[in-house]
Amino acid sequence: MILGLAVVGIAVTAGTYASFGAGTPARIGLSAVKAARKTGRIGANMAQWISRSLREVIDWSALRRAGSSLAEPTVAVRAAREAVKVEKAEGLVKLVSDVGRVQSRAGTQAALDGLKLAQGPRDVGRIVKLAEKKGGKTRAILKTLGRSAILLSIASFNLALWIFGAILTLFGFVSSAKSAVERSTLRHLAQKKEQERARYAALVGQRA
Repeated sequence: MILGLAVVGIAVTAGTYASFGAGTPARIGLSAVKAARKTGRIGANMAQWISRSLREVIDWSALRRAGSSLAEPTVAVRAAREAVKVEKAEGLVKLVSDVGRVQSRAGTQAALDGLKLAQGPRDVGRIVKLAEKKGGKTRAILKTLGRSAILLSIASFNLALWIFGAILTLFGFVSSAKSAVERSTLRHLAQKKEQERARYAALVGQRA
């Protein structure tokens, strides 16, 4: 996978995919995907999809021929670029571009966490929308809600946050009410004890 992504990276850097609107996000996303693969922070389904796509996108025979040209770097780079089947690469380039957009909006760690949770390109597309709406809060949301953050639409997600906030508010109110009742009960008990001590003292005084 790392080798395949590196080859696609050569093609992207060379501007082969300008028509896809990839540009900088694709280059950033490629680096993030490679880092996720190296550190084990990529979901199994996502890794399988990328590997399957790379098998379709790269002409491995042509790439092996490019490997024999390492003594001439310019020729090797051109051969590696030509080993990429442009007409089949759009889905893969769209994926790494989306990862790059998440990274730009929400940070590298959010992009890596997203790759670990995502099971395919559609999930990454949803994470892009989340990152566009929530920015730097995206990673915390992914950490807290896991795949639920991906599966919920933005509207549903906002509703879920509102409900969660309402529950916290209710919990805070109940806790405050409980504390107030406890304080009132303690004051009442203290007053009763004080009254009992006063009555006892009065009785003792009368007997004396």
